[in-house]
Amino acid sequence: MAGIVNREKRRMDFLKKVNEKADEELKEAVRRLKEDQDRMRDRLKVFWKPFLDGLQSEYGQLEAAGSAGPLSFSYLSFLRSGILDGGPWLRMDYYDSRGRASDVECGGCPDGFPAFPYLDKGFREIRELFAGQSQAGAYLADPILYDLADRYSEEMEPLVLESLFTLIEEEGERWYGSGNVRFFAGDFLDMAEPAAEWRDGKLRALQAGVKRQRRGKGKGMGWEDERVVHMQNEERKKKYCNLDTGMYIKEELICFERFHIDEMGFSLVLPRGFARLDEGALKRKYPSPDRPDLAVGNEAGDVVFAFSALKDAITGSEFRKQTVQSLKGLMSCANPSLGFLDEGEEESGDSMLNWFDFKSYVITGTLYNLASVISFRDRSVLGMFSCPYELSPWWKPVYLKVLETFGSRSDRPAQCLR
Repeated sequence: MAGIVNREKRRMDFLKKVNEKADEELKEAVRRLKEDQDRMRDRLKVFWKPFLDGLQSEYGQLEAAGSAGPLSFSYLSFLRSGILDGGPWLRMDYYDSRGRASDVECGGCPDGFPAFPYLDKGFREIRELFAGQSQAGAYLADPILYDLADRYSEEMEPLVLESLFTLIEEEGERWYGSGNVRFFAGDFLDMAEPAAEWRDGKLRALQAGVKRQRRGKGKGMGWEDERVVHMQNEERKKKYCNLDTGMYIKEELICFERFHIDEMGFSLVLPRGFARLDEGALKRKYPSPDRPDLAVGNEAGDVVFAFSALKDAITGSEFRKQTVQSLKGLMSCANPSLGFLDEGEEESGDSMLNWFDFKSYVITGTLYNLASVISFRDRSVLGMFSCPYELSPWWKPVYLKVLETFGSRSDRPAQCLR
């Protein structure tokens, strides 16, 4: 037993050392970036110009052939997958008035774009640290490196946008002439937000665009028609604001119904149309042998509710709080790159729960997770929820409302979850 404890301590000490190293490298890279930002801005423009020349020429050929109408939309995407696999970090796509509904593809990635200047040494040294020890698996390097690059990109992206739009101010008349082109920027396509517009021979809303960074952090819509749509959506969401009326996830109305989960002896309200993950899908989603007893997800499999029955009933607020802190400690040891966000306590009828949420990293991007310890009557359940991180502002309140609906098998009319 003492040997196991010592090995675990060595492992935790090593991972702590690596994370401290990552923090040091981040601070140094950001310092150098800010110190050198004028030169970096000019360097970025050098990469942008031949790429945009080529993209504009390619689109002009499509337009001349009648395959596309006048250029109307440009999407700049920050590709999260490029962080770990060494692939492109940026992509730009051009569309006519049909927008992304168009089946004509015109886009690409600028070659040799300096995505993470000043981080090369940090990446290399962290991988060398893992290669030179046996306390922690090499696979744990990836989430640490991803987190390091992801945090650095928040410093880098405003400079990328500024260099792009400065160049468009200089070359826009040659590229876009008297046309009207709207520029969007953000994580790949779906998370893109309005950034600027070329109209009447000038680039407009540049400063708003530079300040409005990815992941929906920015405020405001940028153009009058989008503000009207936003107001309409907000009014609509006030009407559909609970599990009885349905709730909006972005622009999609999700309806709910109560299900029995016979083998676990409880019922709860879940989104209509979600289905139980079969054994194969459950193993792929949760490779660890300690996978949940059951999971329910959407058709795409990227939004999942999962539950495991706990052997011992966890009663009392303090006991649940202790259990939550123990869970956080275990998770942090297994994956130090987890970013813990918030925690809370809720009570509804016979159900009481404590929860905490965190973000984690996979090859395809960032995930939002919410873990909960639920007590109702003489049972306790561990609930887990995950979705793409950019959807968390919508799904988090939905999931917390779902947790309040826990009940026994005979509480309310419901159908069995198949």
